[in-house]
Amino acid sequence: MYRRQRSNGGASAPFRPPRINIPSVSNSNKNTVERTNNEASKENIDPIETKAEERQVKPVPNVVPTRSSGFKPMVPKRTLVAGGSGNNIGEHAKRAQKDAIPGHERFFEIVWRKQTMKKNKTWDGDGFIILTSNFISLRADDSLNYKELNKQSNISKFTTDGVFSMGSYEVEVSSEITNDHEIEKLKFDAKLGKLGGAGSSQVPTPIMVKQEAKSIPISIKREPKPPIINKQFKQVVPTDPKPMKGEPLYDPSLEGAIIMTKASSNDTDVVIDPFLGKKLRPHQVQGVKFLYECLMDLRGFDGQGALLADDMGLGKTLMTITTLWTLLKQSPKGFETPVVNKVLIACPVTLIGNWKREFKKWLPMNRLNVLTLSSKNTTSKDKQDVKNFARTKVYQVLIMGYEKILNMKDELKLSKFDLLICDEGHRLKNNSNKTLQVLNSLEISKKILLSGTPIQNDLSEFFNIIDFINPGILGNFNQFKRNFMNPILKSRETNCINPEIKSKGNEKSQELIDITKPFILRRTSAIMSNHLPPRTDIVLFCRPTNLQINLFNEVLGSTNFDNMISKTTASGSLSLITMFKKICNSPSLIINDKTFNQISDVKISNQITSGKIQVLIELLNEISSKTNEKVILVSNYTQTLDILQNILLKLNLTYQRLDGSTPNKDRDSIVNTFNTTSSISNFAFLLSSKSGGVGLNLIGASRLILFDNDWNPAIDLQAMARIHRDGQKKPVFIYRLVTTGCIDEKILQRQLMKNNLSDKFLDNQKNSKDDLFDSIDLKDLFTLNLSTNSNTHDLMRCDCEGKGIDITIDESDEEEEEDEEAEPEKATKSNSWVSALEVKNNSTDENMEKSKNIKKCLIDYRHIDPKLIKTNEDIDIGDLITESIVNKTSDLVSFILTKVNKTSL
Repeated sequence: MYRRQRSNGGASAPFRPPRINIPSVSNSNKNTVERTNNEASKENIDPIETKAEERQVKPVPNVVPTRSSGFKPMVPKRTLVAGGSGNNIGEHAKRAQKDAIPGHERFFEIVWRKQTMKKNKTWDGDGFIILTSNFISLRADDSLNYKELNKQSNISKFTTDGVFSMGSYEVEVSSEITNDHEIEKLKFDAKLGKLGGAGSSQVPTPIMVKQEAKSIPISIKREPKPPIINKQFKQVVPTDPKPMKGEPLYDPSLEGAIIMTKASSNDTDVVIDPFLGKKLRPHQVQGVKFLYECLMDLRGFDGQGALLADDMGLGKTLMTITTLWTLLKQSPKGFETPVVNKVLIACPVTLIGNWKREFKKWLPMNRLNVLTLSSKNTTSKDKQDVKNFARTKVYQVLIMGYEKILNMKDELKLSKFDLLICDEGHRLKNNSNKTLQVLNSLEISKKILLSGTPIQNDLSEFFNIIDFINPGILGNFNQFKRNFMNPILKSRETNCINPEIKSKGNEKSQELIDITKPFILRRTSAIMSNHLPPRTDIVLFCRPTNLQINLFNEVLGSTNFDNMISKTTASGSLSLITMFKKICNSPSLIINDKTFNQISDVKISNQITSGKIQVLIELLNEISSKTNEKVILVSNYTQTLDILQNILLKLNLTYQRLDGSTPNKDRDSIVNTFNTTSSISNFAFLLSSKSGGVGLNLIGASRLILFDNDWNPAIDLQAMARIHRDGQKKPVFIYRLVTTGCIDEKILQRQLMKNNLSDKFLDNQKNSKDDLFDSIDLKDLFTLNLSTNSNTHDLMRCDCEGKGIDITIDESDEEEEEDEEAEPEKATKSNSWVSALEVKNNSTDENMEKSKNIKKCLIDYRHIDPKLIKTNEDIDIGDLITESIVNKTSDLVSFILTKVNKTSL
């Protein structure tokens, strides 16, 4: 009798009889013999009856495998031996006993198709593969059971990377099946598949085996019976307890177990996978619980959406993957019925590779199947892949770029997505965005939106984001505008002095915060202060050169400038802004510029020098000569990167470069090379601020120079966060270069006010203002102020005198202002931008309020006049490199703002 032992925790792996080596068996029949032997051993066959015309199969005595570490004790079995004469049978039997080892089966989930010459191939169905040391068996799901399509003894073809062939079929492995319950079910289904399905009366046909040039028909009658426990052997290796139906997937009583909130005491505990849980930091555990509670409707608001608005570097991706994995494998009803089955991740195309790497990093060993469509152009293969995603169970997560989602809306509707994740979600802030409309049409109730800067310009964008993740929670847009937007904006106008209007605005602001707070989580980089080295932010105001001043004056005095200003068209204003920004960076950037033909190219021929470039060269020389650290150079323009690249070459400094023209396939290798090599091999990294994506990790450098600023603060914030994140070991220094008294300062000031708007509704900071530059006067925007050390510092009306002292704001003054009654004459002032000179010479209450607002934006910074550094030893910039530059050439830097251990502007 063949017997199989069953352990207390479930059936152990059956003992497989050894492979029998039969001399003179042809290759064509060798596989048949092995298949017969292996099938006979793997199945519960008792008894085996064989009929042979030319010989008789004899039983072999029990073979007891030796117990060793790593193997469970096995049940002795008899071995089916094929041979010629009786003596040969004995020899083969002895050899089989000598070579016998415990068998092991591995199961892999796959997709399969018949081999075809079609250009666009599709998969025919799902299935699984059984892999042992002797054979590989392909099983296909035919809805009733898994029937065997092909079986081979040549296991060298098997691979988990790409497509391989098995007979007339092509196969691709999706993942290895490790869950014991799934394996036991597949073993049972595999037996049914061999018998022809449940209730089938099909009997296997006789198998012809050629032995020593003789045909030997062997007929095997299979009669499946329940396994019989052999009491002669006891289970000595304990097995892990397996959860039963309705039990938690992971033990909630284990030390360090992270248990999700339950809606009812009768619910099954949902526990974060310990593999991930032990890697989460406290703030990340809080983030995962927040996301879970929002998606499961446990936070008391009407919706199932969440906005994770943490700063860059806090691990939003890891928190999202942990939440996704938890919902894919568990639910309050038990692990048998997970909350989520299909997930769509929408992100910029540059971040698709980053998401793929993050999944492999946190969920290795093919624990989750992720389909990524990273090409920019939509092909027929992409469309077929999405259709297969909907039709099969192979993949659970689909990652696509926003542009491709728009082009594949029909294919996406074939899938029933249970969860939508939008990275860089502020891209959906415009309600006319077509991608936003496609995502809404998919009708996915559970949504996670990731964005470090969800509010960038106004409250209407904030409404669009909130209405997307939790539709209708703020009413329609007209209702939101009437109930919230108008009262808030009126109360925040510069000339608003009516206490009733201010009071109503504050009341509506708080009401809006109270409604959205349950599903918005916002933490700043300060939360990582205990995990990361210190960071110092330094704003260097650089004096313009004489050539730059002359170019500014030529543009301002040209007739073309007056015509463009008088038209006040968007395109005209943009051209002027671009022109002034180029002059701030380098005069050579406007050579051959067609906007102003009056400017002589002769004046600027080969003249790349600007105030910022002079400071940059000093910075690079100091860092390369006095430290072994590496530097990131960031610019918004590839033309500016070309200039910076030439500077590095002239200084004989090594570098890597990544911009919009860098192929996607080369980006990872460039970043890895820079991070893992020394400063001698790669001193600098030239980076286009909009080409790298948010997930770009450049911790190989500890200093970053932001050469020019963008109107959108998110662009600069992302760039500055690339070196101050997990894995960084050295103190970090961020340098921002600003041309004094020019448009550079206006951009910096605008960034401050945009970020302050986010502070109001995401961080719930009191007294945050967004009105300082609501209506920018273009003439003031292009006005030069050559007599100031810092136009930004002048706006503050700060009395620090540039001595680097701590700045404070008198809160009692604010309370007195709120209690003051309105005066009619104060309301006559227009709501326009006020220059620093006006603020300095005008003492009206509204200008005093402006001064306090801009001062609040820079409250964490120390204000330093470089001229005082040589005479006042108490002034500490916080960076020896900057101090050295100032001591050598104090005329290059007009003013310094510095901040230590805080987040960026």
